[in-house]
Amino acid sequence: MEKYKVLVVDDEPLIRSLLEKYFQTDPRFIVDLKEDGSFIMDSHLKEKYDLVVFDVLMPNINGIEMLQNLLLKHPEVKTLAITGMANEGLLRQITSLGCLGVLKKPIKKKEFMDAVYKALDLTATVEPL
Repeated sequence: MEKYKVLVVDDEPLIRSLLEKYFQTDPRFIVDLKEDGSFIMDSHLKEKYDLVVFDVLMPNINGIEMLQNLLLKHPEVKTLAITGMANEGLLRQITSLGCLGVLKKPIKKKEFMDAVYKALDLTATVEPL
């Protein structure tokens, strides 16, 4: 079974934990967690990720800056954004940069996993609860 390496970047520990639990319902995913996007500013990713899920509003570096730097260094990585904000201009900017989708908080499991499967061109192996 092919494995997919995923990075979740969010400053809220509860959101990181929730998304990690969502991914754990499908054994194909290996998940890493980070609390902000500053790691991408100074270096390349140490791991090769198939998907990076990131919060738009974070301290230190916002999601747009992180996305720009990430795609500059790793244009092959697929990305999904999550946000509690509904600013349409900001959401358009994120998708125009190459992000495959923007999900609004609170994040429901089925909606989230459907977006993940679509981003990675996969089908679900386990029916999300």
